[in-house]
Amino acid sequence: MKYLFLILFLFGTAFAEPNVVLNRDITSLKSKVKAYRSSDQAMGSGAYDTVDFNAESFDINNEFNTSTYRFQPTKAGYYLISTYVGINDIDVDDDFILRIRKNNGSTDSTEGVVADKGSVASHDLRLSLTNLIYLDGNDDYIFVEVYHDYGSNRNISGGSDESGFIAVQVL
Repeated sequence: MKYLFLILFLFGTAFAEPNVVLNRDITSLKSKVKAYRSSDQAMGSGAYDTVDFNAESFDINNEFNTSTYRFQPTKAGYYLISTYVGINDIDVDDDFILRIRKNNGSTDSTEGVVADKGSVASHDLRLSLTNLIYLDGNDDYIFVEVYHDYGSNRNISGGSDESGFIAVQVL
């Protein structure tokens, strides 16, 4: 039952009443996006790097750009933004930070941060972060960054179940 609720939440009444969506103007649909990293991505150590979500599972209103790795909705509203990223071979006491950024990426635009430290030698670490963010439908955009201090490049895990981005307009 919880999966049916999630499907109806994400896709509206399309499954229960297919004609409702078929008869609706496509511009009236609320944003629903799932983008992901298609293969591993090398990330430098000691600085924030943008996660290159370069593939999509779905993008109802064509609002995620797989070249700039940004979500830029066309309608003002509140968006539930969620991201999850895996990093390979992080070591004991190495920092791994995941953050959601809004617009120009200045420090005051951080919309959420989650961090963890490696606890055992050379293991994979996964972080996830979700936040409700207002976007104006014109200039506002969202992107995701990661940071680690391993000392050399580490790979962000590729694949839709390993590193991804989800945006759903809720209001």
